[in-house]
Amino acid sequence: MKRGIITPTFEPHFKFVLKYLDSAEKYITDPENITFFFTVSEGDVDKLSKLLVNYKNKLNIEILCFDEILRKHNVPYGDKKLLLKYGKFSYQTLKKFYTMLESDCDQMLVLDSESMFINKTNINEMFDNFFGSPFITVCNLDLLSKVGGFKSKVMENINLILDSVTNKKNINKKNSAYKKVELYNSNQSSLNDIWFLENFVWFYDKSILTKMFERLGEPFSIIDNLYMNSPLENREQGCFEICLYQGFIYKYNEHFDYKIIHTEDLINDTFKDNTKLYQKYEKDYYSLWGGEFGFVEMAMALLTDKNYSLFAQSFKKYNFNIIRCDFTNLNNYKAQELFLDILHPNILAASQNHIWGVNDTLRDKIWNLLVFNNSFARFIYADIKNIIRPIKPLLTWVRYFYYLTKHSVLWLKGLLENIKYFKNR
Repeated sequence: MKRGIITPTFEPHFKFVLKYLDSAEKYITDPENITFFFTVSEGDVDKLSKLLVNYKNKLNIEILCFDEILRKHNVPYGDKKLLLKYGKFSYQTLKKFYTMLESDCDQMLVLDSESMFINKTNINEMFDNFFGSPFITVCNLDLLSKVGGFKSKVMENINLILDSVTNKKNINKKNSAYKKVELYNSNQSSLNDIWFLENFVWFYDKSILTKMFERLGEPFSIIDNLYMNSPLENREQGCFEICLYQGFIYKYNEHFDYKIIHTEDLINDTFKDNTKLYQKYEKDYYSLWGGEFGFVEMAMALLTDKNYSLFAQSFKKYNFNIIRCDFTNLNNYKAQELFLDILHPNILAASQNHIWGVNDTLRDKIWNLLVFNNSFARFIYADIKNIIRPIKPLLTWVRYFYYLTKHSVLWLKGLLENIKYFKNR
């Protein structure tokens, strides 16, 4: 059983990759049991290879060239054209799917380059725990007060892909991505009202992934057909790979036997009789994100001294060991610390904008708590800009007056130095 961690990245994120691997070196107790796969554009292969040379002494690392993978799978576009035509979300999906197909791993975990290990982690134990009792988390969008438009369009696209093989009206017989392959009897219900991205426990089973592509077609065919058949206003959202993969499992779960965790059950377990705490959490969620993101995906950003323990116990019960932590500030610092002490997760995903793990340094604490994530620091910056704004016209006038004077003096100097050429001889 070979296991891998899949991390597509690009040059602006190489600085995050370094901290990501620093954390892996510090916290992984069995590095011999995992291979890190980094997929980059052709022009970035040598750059990343040089950056990671020292890490290869302790970690198993493979750097893959995305352009070579695309050529191998007969994709008619190169890396840059793929991004330009299909947009960043479908592009990232292809990068992840093709990397997983290219790897020789049976089980994989997808992490973005901004992820960080923050506690001692035995890789085999982490994989065994998940695949011993695999699960996906779903949110019934009908139960939410408001659903973000972006999120709705993502699921409309996922539903279009998964329904197209069972709904003859949507089948284009020339399209390999939409050919009907009789593998399973599927649940025919629409996925438009289901959302999957509620956490970052993104484990993949190669055998399920293979079955999905046998049914839906090659990854590029899926993306290309979605591009041609989805409404124009849905093209920006493209395809989210985790929503497609977990949507496939959800639709045909009689064959995979994954546990389905419903967000509403988790919320009920979390708040139980604490109605006021729930109402505050709900109000803050809609106030900040207007119904976008998963309902519990951003929980760490909304922790308080009253709800941190409730969330920690629920996440522990449901085995959420990879969670999102977008920012730590003076308001949530203590609650996050106590939350992490209870939950003891393996990985914080999606952002390094926090002060945990290898970020637990004086420099990071000052930067995150007092400057970057401090709302008052941002207000002060805005206030200074507002104070300077009325002075700008005066400063501009002084600047131009300076140049006028300077150029006039130089002109006069040139005239005086050469005045003799204008005298009558």
